[in-house]
Amino acid sequence: MGHSCKALLPFCDRVIGLDSSLQMISSAEKHPCISYVSSPAGTLPAREGPFDLVSLAGVLPYLDVATLADKLQRVCRRSAMVLVYDFKIDLDGIVAALNLPHTPSMYDYNHATNLSGAAGYTTLDAKSEQMSFSVTSQELASLLLANEDRARCIADCLGQEDPTNGLVLQIDKKIADLTLSATTWYALHRQD
Repeated sequence: MGHSCKALLPFCDRVIGLDSSLQMISSAEKHPCISYVSSPAGTLPAREGPFDLVSLAGVLPYLDVATLADKLQRVCRRSAMVLVYDFKIDLDGIVAALNLPHTPSMYDYNHATNLSGAAGYTTLDAKSEQMSFSVTSQELASLLLANEDRARCIADCLGQEDPTNGLVLQIDKKIADLTLSATTWYALHRQD
């Protein structure tokens, strides 16, 4: 959470980070120009606005787009910019190489969801891009364990309550190339 907020500092005098998870807020790096607010999903702090820029990172597929678009109209200045982005790291090959069970998502999750077509917004840009990046064994283990369902399966497979160290050992034994690929989606909208 803190990384997304810090990335906005060159463009904003003040940044307010919203998250429904108190754990995410407590682990976010502190900065004098950033304040963090615990807020249920889809709830916007009108008392903090009006806003010139809203950034939505990986949250839009969980919300009703029309309802959120209406809420943004109420808390943003006219012509405010709304940046929507998300990403998906392809872990299928890693999961197969480690002989881990495939854990399908419980959600019908569309990473490309944005405000295109929402009343009161003009889409200025919308793109998808592929990228690759290298990780350490520890970082890969953290990525694999970030999904709660997969983390439970890994813990069961390894017979460990905290499977992190066991998973790192398996990665070091079975995976030679720690280069991952990811797809990013982003869209920039202007409020009319």
